[in-house]
Amino acid sequence: MGGFLYASLCRSAALYPDKPALVFNDAKSVTFRQFLDYTGSCASFLQAQGLQRGDMIYAALGSTLDFCALIYGAALLEITVIPVSTKLKQDGIEHLLSSIVPAAVFYDAERQPFFPELAAKYGCRTFAAGELNFKDYMPLKAAAGTTCLQEHGQGMRPEGAGQHCSEVPAVIMFTSGTTGTPKGAVISSANIEAAVRAYEQALALSAADRTVLGVPIFHITGLIAILALFVYLGGTIYVEARFKADRILKLIDEHQISFLHGSPTVFSLLKEEGDKEGTDPLLSLKSIACGAGRLNLGIIRALKQIFPNAAVHSVYGLTESTSPFTIYRGDLSETDTCESSGTVTPGCAIEIRSEEGQKLPQGQAGCIWIKGPMVIKRYYPEPEQAGRYFDGEFFNTGDIGLLTNSGELIVKDRVKDIINRGGEKIFCPEVESLISTCKGVLEVALVARPDPLYGEVPVAFIRLEPGAEFNPADLTAFLTRHLPRYQIPVDYQLVDDFPRTNNGKINKRALRTNLLAAAT
Repeated sequence: MGGFLYASLCRSAALYPDKPALVFNDAKSVTFRQFLDYTGSCASFLQAQGLQRGDMIYAALGSTLDFCALIYGAALLEITVIPVSTKLKQDGIEHLLSSIVPAAVFYDAERQPFFPELAAKYGCRTFAAGELNFKDYMPLKAAAGTTCLQEHGQGMRPEGAGQHCSEVPAVIMFTSGTTGTPKGAVISSANIEAAVRAYEQALALSAADRTVLGVPIFHITGLIAILALFVYLGGTIYVEARFKADRILKLIDEHQISFLHGSPTVFSLLKEEGDKEGTDPLLSLKSIACGAGRLNLGIIRALKQIFPNAAVHSVYGLTESTSPFTIYRGDLSETDTCESSGTVTPGCAIEIRSEEGQKLPQGQAGCIWIKGPMVIKRYYPEPEQAGRYFDGEFFNTGDIGLLTNSGELIVKDRVKDIINRGGEKIFCPEVESLISTCKGVLEVALVARPDPLYGEVPVAFIRLEPGAEFNPADLTAFLTRHLPRYQIPVDYQLVDDFPRTNNGKINKRALRTNLLAAAT
């Protein structure tokens, strides 16, 4: 029993028993020993409810100690956890339940009071956050010989653990659904181990590091790139229930935070807050990692003003790669274009293929296919035409990119976001990054609008900094000096904010729908 997650917690509890592991909302602090004991009590609670190896449970508890305990307690029993967003409404939850029916649901009654009625419809039990009494149960411990991590080739394995540890999925995580119907990515203990080790090695992180978890813990970045990584390292995590840029900057300053992982949206909000008068540079931060999309050049420049000692690392990955696949190991701000997504870790490979599946030479853009120990092997339930996603050990990311001579991955765009203007392909991140360098621009998204002559033309949605002025003619003149004519937006639309997916990404599909509706 146990697997990588529980074994990593046992090791950190043995090495750093009295060190804070989790600090919730800068108030409630839990040491590694206390977290291990609480996790054991959670496992006893699960056993007492008749849950057992191979069962599936929904965890819709948000960024709480109970959520963390469920992740690690279920790992001890080899119960599969399906993290669920606390932002989903009733229709979204019913859609998930129609795909995967769990044995039990753990939920927050204030945020999602409709869970019991829906769960009863599908025959599964419910446990509300206020009813959980894990601490009343004697902590369960793993069998002797399964709780100590030992060196094993490129990674770590629980001592005495057999092949069975990888048979039951540790987590099934629904994808964000930005490009279609959400699918359940089956993530194994081995996938999690490979992802955590990739971060540790590429970014030179250790037990001395401290971080803030201000992104949703039920998404892949929060769960793997922060929680699982720092529990394994023995570092301290400051867990925030909600993202507030002013609070994050305050935590970084007061607690000497050294590592921060987030999305482009997170760093846009931090830039906006950091631009306020009287904000001093924060010197403790030594490493910034950004996934879930490319950081624009303008944001990178601003981050270096706020965090002058921090190296900026791009991370390319998906839920299906358990967070990281390539990592830029140097400081992205020191490059000319800031477009590199870095290189793969040992044991991983990338192929760039044509739409017909033919392998393309270096330097030529095509579909990005990946394989490696952190990449999932299947979805659950298996979607129709599974061959669209899996080809032997390779997985189709749905992204377009190329490999340089030095093996660096340059991600050009998502297939569905590329704009085809009369046969000319427009890769949105290139244009967005240039627009982001213009004074007053906080966020930008380029999307296609139907056009009777060219088929599609680019339109730029722009969110400005508070009080900033905007002159479309000046922006067009600037872009004309740097871009071919076909890449220049035909229209600019100012927005107060963007429609977003559950994990904070700009929802380009919603923007395209709005443009289509306006054109008809």
